[in-house]
Amino acid sequence: MPDLDIKIRIKNITFRINILTIPIYIIAIISSFTAQFFITVGFIAVHELGHIVAAFIKGARIYCFRILPVGVSASIEDYSCKKLNKIFIYSAGPSVNIIFAVVFFILYACQVIPIEFTVGVYINIWLAFFNLLPVMPLDGGKIAMEVLSDYSGLFKASKHMNIITVILSVIIIFLGLIIFKNTLYNLSLVIIGIYILLCNTESRKETALMNIKNLLFRRSRILKQRIYPIREIAVMKDVKLSEVVKAMDYANMFHIINVLDENMRIIKVISEQEILDAIIINNINTEIGKIL
Repeated sequence: MPDLDIKIRIKNITFRINILTIPIYIIAIISSFTAQFFITVGFIAVHELGHIVAAFIKGARIYCFRILPVGVSASIEDYSCKKLNKIFIYSAGPSVNIIFAVVFFILYACQVIPIEFTVGVYINIWLAFFNLLPVMPLDGGKIAMEVLSDYSGLFKASKHMNIITVILSVIIIFLGLIIFKNTLYNLSLVIIGIYILLCNTESRKETALMNIKNLLFRRSRILKQRIYPIREIAVMKDVKLSEVVKAMDYANMFHIINVLDENMRIIKVISEQEILDAIIINNINTEIGKIL
């Protein structure tokens, strides 16, 4: 997907403005849905604020803000966080939307606000529900990815999430076409479904990078937690280092590698850190037996 952002860097934070933002905002202003559009954008901003506050509480670093046609987005570096802390950060946005929906409903029930303001209930419920769908790169997809990767590893989890995302995106597009045909030509769901498919393509490309980042940040997590679970794997001595790295894709495990000869005897036991050190010194396509 082409990069449509204007980038401005201030200190350690990058601010990105999508070039489609201005024309879409102009269309929203001249259309009959101006109020609904900007109210929705406001609640999306509140949703992102929930993520930002949760990240601050858990000590994760915010490195990028994006201004998009449908709101704002914050990019959070959470590789040094525990799994439960990541899930807390991902679920914070939808949780804030649910809280706002409840508050608006109570205020209306107590006759503090007029019925027109109940649109806040519906918008926040929709935002919470939509963002909790188990598709990448939505919050629900990230939570599902964290859970699945603990059981099947990052690469298999990514493959499973890709299938789920494609299926749900096709369903969203299909429902959008039905709505487009039977209502006032509203293509919102179709656009959302296509956008998710495009983002999913980028997410698949980032899986290998995510694995490398997990490996690099694992050291800081272990030093912080002091005690950490391990996962042992066995590899033949002629396996390339690149394949070993792919096998070390359990984000919340420290990997111990048993190197075997042709007779299935253990030649040597090494740690994942030794693999990373060997990659720096040697070529990533070097056979593991040659670094022993």
